[in-house]
Amino acid sequence: MSLMAYSFSSTISSHSWSNLPLDLLISITERLVVRSDRLSFRTVCSDWRSAVPRPKQLPWYSSHRPCVYDENHRNFILEHREIRIPITLHFHSHKTIFFLASNGWLLFITHHRSYYLLDPVSQQQHWLPHITRRKQRVGKHKSNNDSALVTAVVSMSRNGGLAVAGVAQVYNHMGDSIGQRFSYIEINGKEKSWHFSRKSCVNRMIRIIEGGGDEKRFYAVDENWGLYLLEAGPLMRWRRFNLMWPKHNSKMDDLETFHGKKGSNMYYCLGLREANDGSLELMGMLQIGMLTSGPEIPVLKVHPSGLRINTKDANVPCDKEWTDVKPSPYYQQCYFVPRL
Repeated sequence: MSLMAYSFSSTISSHSWSNLPLDLLISITERLVVRSDRLSFRTVCSDWRSAVPRPKQLPWYSSHRPCVYDENHRNFILEHREIRIPITLHFHSHKTIFFLASNGWLLFITHHRSYYLLDPVSQQQHWLPHITRRKQRVGKHKSNNDSALVTAVVSMSRNGGLAVAGVAQVYNHMGDSIGQRFSYIEINGKEKSWHFSRKSCVNRMIRIIEGGGDEKRFYAVDENWGLYLLEAGPLMRWRRFNLMWPKHNSKMDDLETFHGKKGSNMYYCLGLREANDGSLELMGMLQIGMLTSGPEIPVLKVHPSGLRINTKDANVPCDKEWTDVKPSPYYQQCYFVPRL
């Protein structure tokens, strides 16, 4: 009896779970519809991880107000919502506040107005310098324009490089806002300094995301449906594109109403994301006075292959559709997706 038990044990140990056929692993992952199950599947071994495409880091949350970190329950309390994280964090100052979660990283603002980047799973952390932009004044003296991030995205390159690209609100020495500029910093380099675009953005920026496949290519959107292409680095370049769509199509025939130039009804752009097919999707909301209304939201879809910094034509064709608010991926949920 013991010999049979030994033989059975040897047979089991000789077949490693990591040696399962790739087609079988893919077949299993196609049946895992819950995000947490797919993430758990990826943690078993490298072969299993390669069988599951890295899930989209959505939804992510950006905060413009201070929030409280509850160390006992390991979550952030922000505007009556909770942002749950997998481990306990210990901050050196109670004035450190949560700013955003992006691509498995958490970004915080310290009481010194510097930035603290943390991967709570691996405990990897980076301190980012205060955002200032030097400007030459007329005369002998120089002044530094103070800046603060409005929105940002954490970017990871194929070779493990880490960077943060964002939109910074710039203030003069009197504390007055003088516009928004794209900002960029590489984390793993010897010199950690922020780079800024030379030109300011006229409209208020809503969101910035990575450009799939290109390490230093980013897309952003403003509240007036302007789409931006950003090439980051020491020389920051960007281009704003106007979205164009076919006429006589459903509910968007009235282009003036859609762009907010007619009456009090205005469609505001609320977000930007990369779809599964690689296209960019811009989401909006109809606002009447101070209230949003309607069970549906407009979505404009753009194919980024034709976007170029040096192109002469700033008009970009796009498709459009309407989708329900709550079932859509734009419906705001506040939780953290770990980077596995």
